[in-house]
Amino acid sequence: MSNRSRKIIDLVTKKYDHCKSGQENILEISDVVQNATERDSPLPPGANFTQEQLSILDDIDIMEDTDTLFQDLPSNSSIFPSDAAEFSPVSNNENCTEVRIMQATYLTSPSCEKRHDDTPIPSPYADFYPIHLCDDTLSIESPISTSTPTINDNDTDSSMTTPTCRSHKRISATKKDKGRQRERFSKEWKDEIRKRNVNRGLQYISRNGKVHNKKQPKPSCPTTCRKKCNEKISESKRAKIFSMFWDIGDHSRQWDFLTKYATKNGKKRLTTDHENTKRLSTISYTLPIYEADNVTINKIPVCKTMFLNTLSISFNFLYTALRKHEKGHGVVESDKRGKHGQHIKKLTEDMKKSVLDHVGSFPLVESHYTRKESTKMYLDGSLSFPKMYSLYEEWFDSTKYTDKVTSVRQYRDIINKNLNISFHKPKKDTCEECHIFENNKEKTEKDIEKQTKHLTLKDLARKLKTEDKDSAQQNPEILTAAYDLQKCLNVPHGNVSTFYYKRKLTVYNFTIFDIGSRQGYCFSWHQQTAKRGANEIASCVYQFIENTVKEGKKDYRFWSDNCGGQNRNRIVFLMYMMACYKYKIQISHRFLIVGHTQNEGDSMHALIERQSKDKILYIPAQWYMAFQFAKTDDKPYKVTEVSQDIVMDFKDMLKKLSNWTFASDGSKVQWNKVTEVLVKPENPYKIFFKTSFMEESYSWIDCSNKPKTTRNKKTPDIEVHDLQPAYNRPIPIDKNKYKDLMDMCNKLVIPKEYHSFFSNLIQTDNNYNTDSE
Repeated sequence: MSNRSRKIIDLVTKKYDHCKSGQENILEISDVVQNATERDSPLPPGANFTQEQLSILDDIDIMEDTDTLFQDLPSNSSIFPSDAAEFSPVSNNENCTEVRIMQATYLTSPSCEKRHDDTPIPSPYADFYPIHLCDDTLSIESPISTSTPTINDNDTDSSMTTPTCRSHKRISATKKDKGRQRERFSKEWKDEIRKRNVNRGLQYISRNGKVHNKKQPKPSCPTTCRKKCNEKISESKRAKIFSMFWDIGDHSRQWDFLTKYATKNGKKRLTTDHENTKRLSTISYTLPIYEADNVTINKIPVCKTMFLNTLSISFNFLYTALRKHEKGHGVVESDKRGKHGQHIKKLTEDMKKSVLDHVGSFPLVESHYTRKESTKMYLDGSLSFPKMYSLYEEWFDSTKYTDKVTSVRQYRDIINKNLNISFHKPKKDTCEECHIFENNKEKTEKDIEKQTKHLTLKDLARKLKTEDKDSAQQNPEILTAAYDLQKCLNVPHGNVSTFYYKRKLTVYNFTIFDIGSRQGYCFSWHQQTAKRGANEIASCVYQFIENTVKEGKKDYRFWSDNCGGQNRNRIVFLMYMMACYKYKIQISHRFLIVGHTQNEGDSMHALIERQSKDKILYIPAQWYMAFQFAKTDDKPYKVTEVSQDIVMDFKDMLKKLSNWTFASDGSKVQWNKVTEVLVKPENPYKIFFKTSFMEESYSWIDCSNKPKTTRNKKTPDIEVHDLQPAYNRPIPIDKNKYKDLMDMCNKLVIPKEYHSFFSNLIQTDNNYNTDSE
C-alpha cells in the first residue's frame, strides 16, 4: 500500500476524532479501529484488508478528482473484524470536546502515559487518537480485573494496579497569603498531608509517585490457632478495633495503644542455659473488647497473628513501641523523627557573605517621594528576587567564595534577614491617616470625627475635580489638567545583566494630562540638562500655558499632589502670576488630599512603564521617542525635549516681591497647608487661597506689599522678559557614574553609535550626587 493511501486512511479515521453537538452523529464503537500488526502502519491492529480492498486504495492513490475521493470507499464495519468493538472503550459524553479512545489492552503498561508523550506518531505503544479530559468522568469498559488488591502478610503496602507515571518533580502549592512575608500553611504542605494519611492508614502517594493503598484488616489467624481467637472476636469487632487504632492518627499515641495491649514479660520457663538463650522475654497479646455499656473494656488474649493482622501492622511497628516504652521507663518516648536538632546547617557564613556582596554591587536608586525620610534602600524597580538570583549565579566566583546558595528562597531569606531593601519606591498615595485609623482598635469619638472629616475632604476634592473636568468639556475656554513628575528613568535601560550593576544617566519626564480632551503632554530632559526642582516644574508649566493659550484658553485649572519641593511652593505661584499678567488669563491650582492623590494623569506613567518594560534604550532621545509612541490611538502624547533655554530662573524673581508671609488680615500664611490658590488677571500680584475645601470664601495675600503699608508702596516689575535661564552650562555628573557609563561603552555593552553622546558628558571632580533639586 502506498504512502498516499496510508495518509488517506489516516484522514478518514481522524474524521471521527471530535465530538460535536447533538446534530451530528457520535462516533460508534463499531467504527473504532485497532492498531495494525505492523509497527510502521498508521492503522491499529485488527484492520484486515483483502486483496480486492487494497486494490481500491491503489485506485484512490491515482485519482485526481477529489470530489469522488471517498465515493466507493467501503465502510469501516466491512473492513474491520466484528470483535474490534469490545476492545475499544468509547464514552458518548456530550460535554467532551473530543472522544477519548484508549486501548484497554495497553493499560497494563506502567509507563503508557510516558510513551504517549514521547511518541509523536501512532504506534502500538500510544493511542492513535489524542486524549482530552472531559467535564464528566468517562465510563470505560475494560476486561481488566477490578478486584481489590490484596495485602501480603508482611504488611508491605502494595501499589495500585492502575498505571501511574512516576515523577520526581514536585508541583508547588499556590501562594494564598497576600503579604510580602510568606505565611506558613503547614497543614497544607504536601509532606504534611502525606504524613497524616500515613498515620491514619489512608491511601497516599509517596514522593516518587508510588501509590500506597488504604490499610485494611488482614485475615484472622487460622482455625487451628490454640487460643481459638476466631471464637472470641468476631469480624465486626475486629473492624471496630482496627478503626479505633488508625483513627488515633498519631504515631506516639499509637505506640501507647500497642504497649497497653501488648506486654513484654520474662520467659516462664528456661529450657536452655541463660547465657546461650536467644530469647529472654515473651510478648503477651490482647485486644480490647467493649461490653454492652460501651464503657467497660475487656482485654481478650489473642495470638500474635490475630493481633498484628487485626491492626494491619508489622512486628517492627510493635517492637519499636515496646523498645521506646522500656527506654522511657514506663512512658513511651515521643516520635523524634526529624526533630533531633542535628540537621546540616544549610546557610553558612560564606553563603551569607556572597549574597550580601552581590546585593552591594547593585547601585541604589534614590526614593522619589521620601528621599530624606525613608531608611530603606531601594533597588531598580525592574529587579526582583528571582532575577537577582539568576544574576547571582552568573556573578558567583567559586575562587572567592566556597559556598553558594542554591535556591531563590535561600537568597531571599538572607536578604530579608540582613538588609532592608525594596524594589518599589515608597509612595505617599497610601494614606497614612486612614491606615492608622484602621489599625486603631480603641477608637475614640475624636478619632472617628477626625477620620470622617478626612474622608469628607477627600470626596469633596474629587467632586470638585469632576466639576472642573465637566466644565472643560463643555467650555472650550477652560482647560483642566493634572500634572506630576514621573519616577526617575535611566539610560541605558533594559534587561541586560550589566545594566543592574552600573550607575546610569538619569532621565526625567514631567507629564501634564489635559483631563477635558484626554491629551497627554511630556516634558523630558536628562540630568546634564537640568535638575528636578521647582524651577524645572514652573518652566514646563509655563511652556505648556504658552503653547495652549494660542488655542483660546482663558481659564486654567490645575490639579496635583502636595509635593512642596515641586508643586506647592512660591516659585510655581510666582510663575502663575507672571503668566496671568502677560496673557490676561485666570489660573487656579488645587491640591488633592494627602494620601488620596490618584488622578487621571497616573495613567500616562503606567502606560509608559508598561510599554518600555521589555525595550532596550541607550540614550535619552530613545526615551523621548518611547514617550511619543507609548500611546498608539488617535491622541499620542506630545513630547517636548526640554533644553536649558526653556528652564528659567523663576526663583531669582522672588526677590522682586516683598511679601510672601502675611495675608491681608495680618495672619501668617502657612503654604504647606494651602489646598487651593487662585490668580486673577485683574489682580496679578495677589494670590487668593484656601486652606480647606470647606471654606466658602478666599483669603488673599498681596505679594507686592506687606499689609498695613501706607507709605512707599511700590508696584513690582515682574516682566517675563526679565527672566534669565536657570543654567548657563551643562550640569556635571558624578565622576563614578561617568566611569560606569564609559566602562559600558568600552565593553560594547553600549553600541558604538552611542559612544559619542556619553563621551561628551561632563563629569565633576567631587563624589556627590547632582540630581538633587
